[in-house]
Amino acid sequence: MHNFLDAYQTLPAGCESGLPGQVGAARRGSRLSGLVWILPFIEQTARWDAVTTACNDENHTVTGDPQNIVGTPTDAQTVIWRTAWNRHVPTYLCPSCGNSDVGWTIDSNNPGHQNMMMSMGDWPTPFEAGTGSPSRGVFRIGAAVRKLANLVDGTSNTIMISEASISDNTGDSTTGIVRGDIRRNVTALNPGTGALPSACHAVAPGRKEYIPTSGNDIRRGLVGMMWGKSYPGTTMFHTILPPNSASCFSGASPADASPNGMIISATSNHTGGVNVGLGDGSVRFVSSTVDAGDPNLPPRDSGESPYGAWGALGSINGGESKAIP
Repeated sequence: MHNFLDAYQTLPAGCESGLPGQVGAARRGSRLSGLVWILPFIEQTARWDAVTTACNDENHTVTGDPQNIVGTPTDAQTVIWRTAWNRHVPTYLCPSCGNSDVGWTIDSNNPGHQNMMMSMGDWPTPFEAGTGSPSRGVFRIGAAVRKLANLVDGTSNTIMISEASISDNTGDSTTGIVRGDIRRNVTALNPGTGALPSACHAVAPGRKEYIPTSGNDIRRGLVGMMWGKSYPGTTMFHTILPPNSASCFSGASPADASPNGMIISATSNHTGGVNVGLGDGSVRFVSSTVDAGDPNLPPRDSGESPYGAWGALGSINGGESKAIP
């Protein structure tokens, strides 16, 4: 991230369609994650070249989307897509995660996986961030980028990236593991009902498993399963509920989530917490018992985070003086 900053004077976009220099209809990459933009800076130049080829292909609806192959590709287009998106990027995988290959095989039409998420801070930014949607974290939906000067609370007090567990994809329609799965249809997260984080907290007491329901309310196959595609829940998370808590959205699918209708938590397979990367380039371990404030409070679009030290670490300009305990 810092090498990218040195080259371009900004941090990479968290979620952007298109490659540098492309405009209008020529912007052929579909919601590329920040993990894509830094490929040349983690000794993945060959992969970056493959991504460039895929996103510039004339049949970009087939090869430019890192989520999947769209339409009926030719053999040549399939090769282009797989070269860019199918392989895992080893740097983005955690050795402690045993689910890296769940639902994936080499040369399949499934994208590569990852165990890294970029921080959107302590505002529950939805799948589709509407105009005027607050953004309290280092990364946000859209082309907007940050400079280190934007991290007003201090680079050593601001989280840029954290871990994400990949689902084992074995849960049925009524159960699911918190780490790697998302609970959907949590209607109390709708804006009209206050969008309180406690609604998400309540569906997984003890943070081990979601409370069984009568419907198909567990979403698997999203977290960590498409390293190049950027949405909350794929490569972006919130510092609202503490590490290894539940993740929820208000609708039947992420795209149904209204503003304030999505909370994605940082998760890992480590005992007791997650590793985070801070704005100063350091890596720290944050406990699952970190002060996360009051989940019964609504989010704030300015000022001090209501979600304790964890929320403060996600906000870039909340005015908090809290550091990692």
